[in-house]
Amino acid sequence: MNILMSLRSELLKNKGTASFYLCVLTAACIPLLLLLEQYSGENATKELIADPWAHHFDEGSKGLNLMFLPMYIVLICTLLPQVEYRNNTWKQVLTSPQSLGNIVIAKFLTVQVFILLFLIAYMLFMVSMAVAYNFINPALNFLENSIEWSQLLLLTFKTYLSVLAISAVQFWIGLRSKSFIVPVAIGLCLVLAAGLLIFKFRWEHAEIYPFTYPILVLLKSYKSDVPMLLLSSAGCAMIFLGLAFMDLRARNIRG
Repeated sequence: MNILMSLRSELLKNKGTASFYLCVLTAACIPLLLLLEQYSGENATKELIADPWAHHFDEGSKGLNLMFLPMYIVLICTLLPQVEYRNNTWKQVLTSPQSLGNIVIAKFLTVQVFILLFLIAYMLFMVSMAVAYNFINPALNFLENSIEWSQLLLLTFKTYLSVLAISAVQFWIGLRSKSFIVPVAIGLCLVLAAGLLIFKFRWEHAEIYPFTYPILVLLKSYKSDVPMLLLSSAGCAMIFLGLAFMDLRARNIRG
């Protein structure tokens, strides 16, 4: 069984599960919060007049990279492996006509598919909510300005690459734990630690901690370091994916 067949099997297995609803609901949170908190008052137009779309997506990126996307990854990397543990099908998966490498890669690619779906849903919600903002307050001028799609896609691409390391770390944690609570608790602590290291302790070596990457790519002080951060994220993802493979091969999973 080749990798595409393995990936298709994983996607079908998770079709209609809580993972899809989690993707949509979490992606909608940021634009809804912007609507309720930032754009509902009289002062909402001050920073939007010059370039409303750029400001809109910049504000969304803060919440996306700081908390919502990392926490979504923690949850999705916990939910997907739980399908096997909950249904006691690990033994069936491991004895199927596919290599262990294909199993691990297909499951990791499934995580990436859900992350990409989340980012697409997030952008669609952001655009839809911006149009709604404009009808509520026409002074926001969204409809009179155009979206810089190239800049938006670049920002989304950097965001995706910045969370590759997080997805691999959490994928490994979720893959080896039968519990739902433990991986979520560990992931939550790791995500919160990233914010504390950057904003409270102002750690000068924050770039060595993979969970800080989504935040650092947004900071002006790290602008020149963004290419290296993205490469580091991809490199860490490969390392932790390899560790997940070796760990699964060394374990004796029954059911």
